[in-house]
Amino acid sequence: MFSNIIVQNYELLKMICLLIVEINRLAGITTLSLLMAKDSVQIVSIDNEPAMQIKAKENLQVWVNNKRLTFCANDTLSVLNNMA
Repeated sequence: MFSNIIVQNYELLKMICLLIVEINRLAGITTLSLLMAKDSVQIVSIDNEPAMQIKAKENLQVWVNNKRLTFCANDTLSVLNNMA
């Protein structure tokens, strides 16, 4: 039942889902795809591994400068609890 509601209101869903929380270890590969998919998307990238965050920041500096991408070095559970 719930999936039918989402399908019926898919265009509305696309408009309201503008913040993405990404949890991965790919140094920005997935993040880049998400940023390029829609201009209004903002992403919070969570990774408590400094090396991956540093590489992603280097690769995605344009989006950081445009305030579409922020990084968080805390553990995922803490970040998600604070966002709720």
